[in-house]
Amino acid sequence: MPKRRRRKRVLRLLIVGVAVLLLAAVGVWLTFQHIPAWYRPIQVPAVYHQRVRDDLTTTLNTLSSKMVAGEPFDHTFTQDQLNRWLGARMAIWPGVSRWVPQWLDEPMIGFRDDRIVIAGLVERATVRTIASLHLTLTADDDGLRVTVHRAQAGSLPMPLEPWREDIATALDHAQTGREPTRRITADHLFGLAELPNRFVWFNGKVPFRITEITTETDRIRMHFVPEPNQRR
Repeated sequence: MPKRRRRKRVLRLLIVGVAVLLLAAVGVWLTFQHIPAWYRPIQVPAVYHQRVRDDLTTTLNTLSSKMVAGEPFDHTFTQDQLNRWLGARMAIWPGVSRWVPQWLDEPMIGFRDDRIVIAGLVERATVRTIASLHLTLTADDDGLRVTVHRAQAGSLPMPLEPWREDIATALDHAQTGREPTRRITADHLFGLAELPNRFVWFNGKVPFRITEITTETDRIRMHFVPEPNQRR
C-alpha cells in the first residue's frame, strides 16, 4: 500500500512538472512571438512615393544650404519622417536594398528619451520574430559611439553575440568597394570602437562633425559643425 501511494505521489509530481515546463515553454514562445506595441513600420502606398521623395529632397536642400553657409546648426529628424523614408526606400533609392540584409524586412526606427530603437521582422529558417536593438548614440570631437543596452526577440531579451557574424557579413556586403578605413564594422555597432566623427557633405564637399546628439520622444536632434574647406 505505501508503495502504491509513493507511485501516485511521484506520478502527480511528474504530471505537475511536465505541465509547468509546458506552460513555461508556451510563455517563452509567446513572449518571443509578441509584437511590441511600439513596432509600427510605416507602409507608404505608391501614390505617396513622390510626396516622400519631395520631403527627402527638401530636407537635403535645407541641410546643404546650412552646410555651405558654414555656421554650426541644429537639425531635428522626426521618427515618422525617417520611417516614411524607410517605407518608400525602394522607390526613392533602390540601391539601399544592399544595406538591408535579406533576413530583415519591414525595418523601423523609434526614439525614446535617451534611447534609439532599431527593429525589423527577422526570418531565419522557420522562425519569424520582431528583433530589436535598444541603444544610445553619443558624439564628441573624436568620434561617435554606439552603446547597445539590450536586444530583444519579440519581448524576450536575447544575447547579441550569436548575431555578430550575420551582422558583420551584412555590413561587409553593404560596403563593397568602400575604403576599409571608412567602413562601419560590427565592432562599431557593438561599442568596441568609435565611428570617426569627420564627414564630407556631398554638396560643396563641406567637411563637418556632429558634436551633439539628443533623443527625445519621437525625434532626434543633431548639432552639426561645418569646418573650413581649404579647397573652397
